[in-house]
This record gives sequence, structure tokens and C-alpha cells, in this order.
Amino acid sequence: MAAENSTRDRILDAFQKLLITQGERAATLEACAAQAGVSKGGLLYHFGSRDALILGLIDRADALSATYLAEMQAAPGGVVDSLIRTSLFSDDMFDHATIALNRLAQEDHRAIACLLRFRHDTIALLEAELGDPVLAETVMLISDGMYYDSVLRTPEDSAAPTPNSVPAEAILAVVHRLIPSD
Repeated sequence: MAAENSTRDRILDAFQKLLITQGERAATLEACAAQAGVSKGGLLYHFGSRDALILGLIDRADALSATYLAEMQAAPGGVVDSLIRTSLFSDDMFDHATIALNRLAQEDHRAIACLLRFRHDTIALLEAELGDPVLAETVMLISDGMYYDSVLRTPEDSAAPTPNSVPAEAILAVVHRLIPSD
């Protein structure tokens, strides 16, 4: 069973990579099979169609989102601190799944729905911690901006993000000034 999961994961990794590097139209079953090092028949054994491959990517993203949200909830500094500290491109599986879904979202409403679920769930955690929906949305927008900035600053030939021009600690200090004290 582990080998089956490994092949399945390799296929999903290949699909993500094609979406990220070449776009949605280039991510054909044939190209995905070649990228994963399997036959087209092998790909179809694990994912019976391109639609099934898309659903596999969405399932992966949902699972990664659930893990990320649980880690934010369990973070010692709270959800706000965790979100701001992790709002950088980190070249991990979650980032890859998110970027791939953004490529698919141009053509597939299910990808948009997956991204919106994560956003909604993150804002719900922020709102639960902050008690203010506008402040929760503001923190989310700050996080989005930090992530976007870090993606722009990541050199193509490097997996390591270049730090944002303003350190996370400084941004957290500003965010904490926005939060009313009890």
C-alpha cells in the first residue's frame, strides 16, 4: 500500500509542478505521466481521468489546509502571531498545492472553492481570537500581502524566500497595536 501511495503522491507532485511551471493547459495526462515517471495507464490506474487528478489535488490541499489551521490554533502565540510569522513563501507542499490551485482556479470553480474554504476557515479562526470581523479580515489581508511580497522576492533559481523588506516582528508590532487591549 505504501508504494501505491508513493506513486499516487508522485503523480500529484508532477501535476502540481506542471501547473506551477507551465500552466493549466500544459498539465495534460500525458505530460503528467511523463513528469511522474509512470505510463499513462499507470496514471489512469490511480486517477481515472484528468478530473479525478484535479479532485486528488483538491483533496490534498484540503488536508494540508486542515493541518496548517490546526498548527495555527495550537501555536503558543495564538492564531494572529502564527499566521503573520508563516506568511512567507516557504516552498513546501502547502505552498505548491496553493499555487497549483490558483492556476486551476482560472478554469475550475472547484479550485476556487477550495481556496475560499481555506480563506474562510482562517478568517473564522482570526475572528474567534480577535472578536472583530473587520480586524480579522484586516489581519488576513496583511498576511496575503506579506505572502505575495515574499513570492515576488523569491529568486527563480532558489527555493529559499528572500525576507520581506519589513520583518515579521515589525509587522506583528503594528498588528498588535490594532488589537484593542482588554
